[in-house]
Amino acid sequence: MSALTGDGLNVCAWLVRASEDSLRCVVLAAGIRGNRTVLTSRAAWYLEHGWSTLLVDLRGTGESDAARISMGWYEARDLHAWRTFLRSRGFARIGVHGQSLGAAAIAYSDGDWAFAVFESCYADVDEALAARLPWVPWPRLVLWPLRQCSEWLLGVDIGQLRPVERVAHMRAPALFLCGDTDSEVGPDAAARLTVACGGVGKRCVIVPGAGHEDLLDRDGETVRAALAAFVPQ
Repeated sequence: MSALTGDGLNVCAWLVRASEDSLRCVVLAAGIRGNRTVLTSRAAWYLEHGWSTLLVDLRGTGESDAARISMGWYEARDLHAWRTFLRSRGFARIGVHGQSLGAAAIAYSDGDWAFAVFESCYADVDEALAARLPWVPWPRLVLWPLRQCSEWLLGVDIGQLRPVERVAHMRAPALFLCGDTDSEVGPDAAARLTVACGGVGKRCVIVPGAGHEDLLDRDGETVRAALAAFVPQ
């Protein structure tokens, strides 16, 4: 199935219902270079717990229209389109679960969700870029041209790419998951996002021994336990 975003892109997804009369659904969004096929294990968990699932291809991935990746900024429009789609299908409670890029897209959405799960989300794009340059003795000098190039490529004001500021507007319950050796999102990103988040019932779970990778594959027991304690039943 497909939906049309506010800026005119056609995006695609799979909708899998937990039951014929299901009134609640979670939108699942993958990270960079991922698509809906990498989300099936998460979908299985939600289906087992009574939530229908919408596995989406964000813009520029899978069968959705081609577009430049924007670190979650414009991908948020995809999430808006899918939420509108689900409401038109009669779903009353709609949650969202994103990995990396998909998690950042949640931060840039308007926060009108039943709940939100952020996996491996960066807190600030400057910190995330600097974290990828550990070998540079003067990262600030190198970061400026990298910032300018990224701004031109993404078509976004880099100064706006700060989930740590955007999550302050979120009122839904939020769960932040991150590996304790994830150097790509920068130091202590999940903890800072949790503190900044305006949501009620916010939680932070650090996955031991995990980097910037599929956390469910790395430590399924920890991730499933965190979801079970957080996701509304």
